Amino acid sequence: MANEFEENTEICTFHVWSLMEIVLHGYPFRRDDLNPNFKAIMDILGIYIDAEKLENFFYDQECGKGDVWVIGDHKNNCMVFDINTDSSDPMDVITFGVICKKEHRGRIYDLMYAMKEETQRRLRFGHYDFTEKTGWLSSVLAGEDICTIGSITPKIRYAGSFDDFCKQNNI
Repeated sequence: MANEFEENTEICTFHVWSLMEIVLHGYPFRRDDLNPNFKAIMDILGIYIDAEKLENFFYDQECGKGDVWVIGDHKNNCMVFDINTDSSDPMDVITFGVICKKEHRGRIYDLMYAMKEETQRRLRFGHYDFTEKTGWLSSVLAGEDICTIGSITPKIRYAGSFDDFCKQNNI
């Protein structure tokens, strides 16, 4: 599940393709509850997200639009939300990623794997490779402001905290 990129660095990278509801609330969905795996990731990284605000922001995005959002320190500890919506995806699948210090590798791996298992109870992907480098990984680590994912080129937007994210989006 860790990307190969992390072999020569002091960081680890993880990602999972899932529904926004599963990332934030778990499966089966409990709108009023925070996914305990997501909560534990926030606690480990010291990054706190208002799930309701993020979810509302995601569903307010115009189809075919959306950016890759990096919340936290993109070189050490951060969460990455690729929330670009695709008109051919009626399930609204996102990519949720974590970049963290190696000291957190084992615990983050377990939490991301649990999130993947929650996703698999709701969705079945024909291909699911946790070692595949995502389109945003090297761009985020380099601090770039765009990346290429297939045929799209979303912006990468950085926010030092969720409060910064909210200010940048007037929410």
